[in-house]
Amino acid sequence: MNYLERCAEVVNSLNPEVLGNCALDTVIGRSGSATVYGLGSLATSQDALDVALKHVTSPGIRLFGELRDIVILENRVPELVERLPLFIGTVTLKGQDDAAALITEDASKSGSVQIRQTPMDQRTLELLNKRFADVGGLSLFDRDTLVDHTCFDVDGQQKILDLAPSIFLPSQFRRWSREEYEAASEQAFEGMSFLDMKIGADSELAVRLTHV
Repeated sequence: MNYLERCAEVVNSLNPEVLGNCALDTVIGRSGSATVYGLGSLATSQDALDVALKHVTSPGIRLFGELRDIVILENRVPELVERLPLFIGTVTLKGQDDAAALITEDASKSGSVQIRQTPMDQRTLELLNKRFADVGGLSLFDRDTLVDHTCFDVDGQQKILDLAPSIFLPSQFRRWSREEYEAASEQAFEGMSFLDMKIGADSELAVRLTHV
């Protein structure tokens, strides 16, 4: 099971009515114009899951970018997948075309687990440089985003929780490996349709989202 398949399995296990009944009362983080809310531990068809909602600009576009980068990472550095969020997806109000927000694993468990942003460790940077050596190594990456914005210390473990807006420099990647970049983009675009959770337009969460 690859990362996109895992995300789809988790999103499909969520109950849209349960999600729609969530309130945006617990802010667990802010980054620029993005606000992250803890929705609590939600019952799924398999187990309970701590879910966070990210209120961001253009969530659908942001999800596409993150998925594309994850597909590329998974193909070249599969051991990093375990450090990614368990899942990512979108929430869309019924009757609307555009996603209203992102949903993802809440590694903080609504703030009960300490999380702090940390620079990417040197071992991971060296691993990325090695695995992408044939297409330019670290020159492919937006170093500021990669080093300073992607990684978080979660209870003593470094996780890769935020890849937006992109860890790669698209122009540089296309110069080295256009086919690889475009194939990942196509896979991400196709996968997005399986990662969208539709909630009632009159649900509590939908009403809150229209006022934030």
